[in-house]
Amino acid sequence: MLTTILLSAALASPVHPAPTPAGVTEVSYSAPAARVAGESFVVEQTFTSDGPVELWRFTPAAFEADGKPLGERGDKTVDMPKGSKVTVSFDLGAELPDGSFQLGCAGSETKTDVATYKAVARGAVNFLDLSPEELAKYKVLFVTNQGSFTMEMWPQYAPNHVRNFLDLSNTGFYEGILFHRVSPTFMIQGGDPNTKDKPKEMWGQGGGPRKLPAEFNAEVNHVPGVLSMARSQSPDSASSQFFVMTANATHLDGQYSAFGKVTEGMTTIMKIANAKGQPYAGATMPDEPQRIEHTYVLLPE
Repeated sequence: MLTTILLSAALASPVHPAPTPAGVTEVSYSAPAARVAGESFVVEQTFTSDGPVELWRFTPAAFEADGKPLGERGDKTVDMPKGSKVTVSFDLGAELPDGSFQLGCAGSETKTDVATYKAVARGAVNFLDLSPEELAKYKVLFVTNQGSFTMEMWPQYAPNHVRNFLDLSNTGFYEGILFHRVSPTFMIQGGDPNTKDKPKEMWGQGGGPRKLPAEFNAEVNHVPGVLSMARSQSPDSASSQFFVMTANATHLDGQYSAFGKVTEGMTTIMKIANAKGQPYAGATMPDEPQRIEHTYVLLPE
């Protein structure tokens, strides 16, 4: 179990929302909305102390799956400075039940519906040979240094783009690559292998192992969450670079190959989109890396 604790003194008197466990106020948490069975599942809770804090608050027992605490909650407490703000992170991967569940944190009214998936083993499926009907079964989970997001595939509109994306995701091609162009009022763009180890002057110019013929569809609107493929001036130049919409951009409809949509994790998309940086191609090149750490091709359990 991975546990990280951050403590800071609050500058203002704490607010007392009800109900909360004794000793804490302003309880909040964050967690992925999708989980891969057998993999890590990192969550984070934040609270403000209001006197002695129950010791279980610093253990997985602070979290609940379908209303059941993930550990015993005793009556022992630990003294903490009143008004201290605490952030605690856990890897709950080994504590969670099988299948999908609803996650909660004691003292927070928020509930997260967590979908559990099986990850397709690397190399177990040749996605390049699958029919559109078979391709539609799969989703893709991206784990980034800002959180995770899950995407459904639209092979009915762009089967070759879906095949390519599933293959690159399953082989780990995207792992370590950055989102190099971001905007909260347009899109986030990533997938360029040049961002791993090439100078910034070369970012946006790299590609993958194949070029894709255009699969434009004017019926598909480029609205928030839609996944589409980047390209150069040539309609048939898409390769590995993709973008996820953060706002409406109807001028892209019928000009770019949209092939999926984010189903969970738009908060992560927007966190990446709001990264600070330097102006770049009508958007921003982030100063701090917005990195894709792991990719999983998923099948529902």
